[in-house]
Amino acid sequence: MAARLVILALTALALPQAALAEGPTPEAQAELDACVEKAGMVDLAVKDCYVELANTEDARLNANWTRVLKAVGGKSSEVGTALLTEQRAWIAYKEAACKHHLYAGGTLNRISGQICYVELITRRADELAELADFYQETYSPE
Repeated sequence: MAARLVILALTALALPQAALAEGPTPEAQAELDACVEKAGMVDLAVKDCYVELANTEDARLNANWTRVLKAVGGKSSEVGTALLTEQRAWIAYKEAACKHHLYAGGTLNRISGQICYVELITRRADELAELADFYQETYSPE
């Protein structure tokens, strides 16, 4: 069992974790584009468009998280516990990584901060989708 977990961990490290994010779904991107166009040059309205996209991507992230946990036998399994630790660390990173935009002042910085959140959430949703696919194909909890 331990050797199998080591092999799975090494294989997971070989996954393209830093690969280009697939990005939002085409539907979500179309909704964002339409929202930004409708917002015109109003900064706060544009920011709200990105807030909505962040909510959409967060829902996709949560769905992929559920898929990963199901594939590894739940968060109480060894792999599930490790993934839960990773996810908690990622959440802390996400919260800290974009915060500096909020302190820079101005509405453009608020937009760039929201874009930062969207990019991180999208990238993580894509990573979790890859992990879910990987574990569904190769892992069967004992």
